[in-house]
Amino acid sequence: MPMIGSVTTPRARKEHECWWCGEKIRVGEQYSRWLWKESEDVEAIKVHPECNEAWAGSSDVEDGVPFGEFSRGCECQSGFCSCDKPALR
Repeated sequence: MPMIGSVTTPRARKEHECWWCGEKIRVGEQYSRWLWKESEDVEAIKVHPECNEAWAGSSDVEDGVPFGEFSRGCECQSGFCSCDKPALR
């Protein structure tokens, strides 16, 4: 598995972009963070808590997720959410 170490849940001291949805993680918001190793590259993955739940609950994305591919907190394609989850903005 390409994940290195464990998932941490810090509060943002600066703005980040969520790897799952591409939206901003704002200063003061809690987020999930882990390291991902692909070949020789190591990337810090940062996601909203609800995006982390969507990622963990998805069986189709075990090998990674292209940046900003999905809508916030669900598996709908970014910008085309059609599920019954409430808006998370």
